[in-house]
Amino acid sequence: MNTSNADQVAPRRAPYVDGKPTVIRLDVRSKDLVVSGRFNHWLPVAIEGDGAEGAAQLFLDVTGMARRGEEGELFSFESTEVKRVGDLAFVATGTLRRGDVERKVEAMIQTPIAHTPFLAITVPLDQAAFPDVWGNLSALVGTRSEAGAQLTPRAWLRIPVLAAA
Repeated sequence: MNTSNADQVAPRRAPYVDGKPTVIRLDVRSKDLVVSGRFNHWLPVAIEGDGAEGAAQLFLDVTGMARRGEEGELFSFESTEVKRVGDLAFVATGTLRRGDVERKVEAMIQTPIAHTPFLAITVPLDQAAFPDVWGNLSALVGTRSEAGAQLTPRAWLRIPVLAAA
């Protein structure tokens, strides 16, 4: 991971929920996909549905890692099985957790065709079971302006330069 220009690097600040910086913890592992860490550089794209039939979609910058205990967690997702469903798409079965509440869900994870640090994750979200997560994401989506609808990477992944012998 390299940063090419300090002016182009996104600020190291998590999205604020209830006035506090918030991270999303993911642990998704398979032979084709590994996304593991506490991410503090994310953007909610959409939230829809109601009751147990809701879902939220988020963009995530995998270079946006938070230190342990740095911010509070909006939610965590830990996979137990990951299946490739397309060239750039995976379904991860696992546990969505917020505090003492947990639900078994299937999350859709999409990776871009280009070599970028972004991914999209769509998680089923039971509004009754996770009312604070639902409310916070709804508020963030509802108040986002066009200018705030972009996610700039903190760093670009680059191929290392090897020295010539």
